[in-house]
Amino acid sequence: FKHSTRCPISSRAAEEVKDHEWKSPVYWVNVIEERPMSDWVSKETGVTHQSPQLLFFKDGKVVKTLSHSDICEENFSGF
Repeated sequence: FKHSTRCPISSRAAEEVKDHEWKSPVYWVNVIEERPMSDWVSKETGVTHQSPQLLFFKDGKVVKTLSHSDICEENFSGF
C-alpha cells in the first residue's frame, strides 16, 4: 500500500486497508517519507505511481491495482 501522509483521500484509503482481514501480508510505503522506496516500487512493477495506491501481487507479479476511491472493502475480494 502506497500512502501519502499529507492526503485526506489517502487517509481514508488507509483506514480501509487497516480494517480489512488480509490473506497475505500488507507492505506499507509512506510515499513522502520513503520516496526512494516508492519510486523503486513503480520502477520494478512498471505500475505508474499514484497515491494512495494498492498493488496486489501473485507469484511476484502485479495482478491488480486500486487507487484513490477504488481502495475499499468491496474491491478487495480474493485478496
